[in-house]
Amino acid sequence: MIFLPRILPGLCLLSLLGGCNGPAEQTATTAPPADSTASAAAPAADTAARPAAQGQPVALGGQTFRLKAFPLGQPNADAPQFNIYLYPSQRPDSVLVAQDTEPSVLDRDQGPRMGVPKTAVILFQTYNAGAGYHYYATAEGHQLRIYRKRLEEATPENEHAARPAWQLVKTFGFFTDGARPL
Repeated sequence: MIFLPRILPGLCLLSLLGGCNGPAEQTATTAPPADSTASAAAPAADTAARPAAQGQPVALGGQTFRLKAFPLGQPNADAPQFNIYLYPSQRPDSVLVAQDTEPSVLDRDQGPRMGVPKTAVILFQTYNAGAGYHYYATAEGHQLRIYRKRLEEATPENEHAARPAWQLVKTFGFFTDGARPL
């Protein structure tokens, strides 16, 4: 028999069920997960906190990548911040690619005019109050590389200025027993 105190029965029920709020999957806006496995796969901490993977490399070729964002819960922030994760379609692993404002996925057809290689597996941006970042990722072998460049609103003062270059910001390796930063 389970005893639930009268004072906080809802809290006790939530602790028994493990909570009711799952992660938000990102395409263009935040939405609840489509299946119950999404909340089970939600990362509890940064991938870097996991022990180093010792397994064999896992090829990422041919996989699609999903973008998910989890709000950091900063009620007084000017721009709400999110932990932004990428999930390969055929792997249970996720990797933290950024902490930034809410992301939105861009059509990969926009990539060539932005200097993004055709091999990019995903292209997305963060944007708030006239500034943000463009991001893209490439998957080569067992490695996922994340690139970023500053996005600024064009003004008469900066329209002739040189545009920022893409910078490699993170590299992850995928192995049979997990993903880790390289």
